[in-house]
Amino acid sequence: MTLFAIGGGGFDSDNPMPRLDSAFLGMAGKARPKICLIPTASGDSALRIGRFLRSCSTQDCQPSVLELFHLTTTDIPGFLAEQDLVFVSGGNTRNLLVLWREWGLDVALKEAINGGLIVGGVSAGANCWFESFSTDSNPGGLSAWQGLGWLNGSFCPHYDEEVDRKPSLTAMMARGEIGAGYAADGGAGILFRNGVVEGVISARQGAKGYRVSWTPESGLCEDPLPVLAHLPS
Repeated sequence: MTLFAIGGGGFDSDNPMPRLDSAFLGMAGKARPKICLIPTASGDSALRIGRFLRSCSTQDCQPSVLELFHLTTTDIPGFLAEQDLVFVSGGNTRNLLVLWREWGLDVALKEAINGGLIVGGVSAGANCWFESFSTDSNPGGLSAWQGLGWLNGSFCPHYDEEVDRKPSLTAMMARGEIGAGYAADGGAGILFRNGVVEGVISARQGAKGYRVSWTPESGLCEDPLPVLAHLPS
C-alpha cells in the first residue's frame, strides 16, 4: 500500500509544483501511467479539474477524472482497477468522507489500493487516510475530525502555510481531541508504504514533514522526517 500525503501544492492546487507531480507519477514505475483525479472535496470543482488537466498536459501521463456529482460510470471498482495512480483534491474533508461512504468509493479505493493502486492527495486529499486530522471543514475555524484510519495517527496539512495550524494543533492535542501523528509543510509530501513512513519528498526550499506529538512537560514536539528527495522548482 503506497500513500503520498502532501501538505500543500501540486496538480490541481493554486500553487503548481510540476516536480512534485513528476515525483508522484514516477511512483507508478511505468511510462505514461494512468492517473485519476478525485475532486470530491472541492465539490468536483471545474476550476480544480481544469488545473489538473493542464498540469497533466505537461507530464507524460494519461489523465482521467472521477466525479461523484456527475458520475459517468456504473462500475467504480472497475474504473479504479484501470488506473495506476489516484490523486485526491483538497477542499472539505468531512464532505469527502460522507460522499465516499454513500457511494461506496471508500470500499472501492481500499480494494484498489490492496491491488496495487498508488494514492496521493493534498490537504483534504491527505487528511482522509489518517485516524484523525486538523481541518477547516467545520464552521468556527480549525478542528479535529476522524478519517478513514488507513494510516495510524493524525495529520495536519499546510503546517507552515497557515499561521493558525501549529497553535491550533497544539491546543487540540493538549485537550486530547487529536493524537500524535504527522504534519507536512506546503510543498512537502510524506511517503508511506504499507503504513510505514519512508520519508519526505520536498518541492520547495525548506519544506519539511514531521512527526508531531504533545506532552504536558514538553508541549508540542516536532521531529523532522528523513528527506528522500529535494526537488526545488
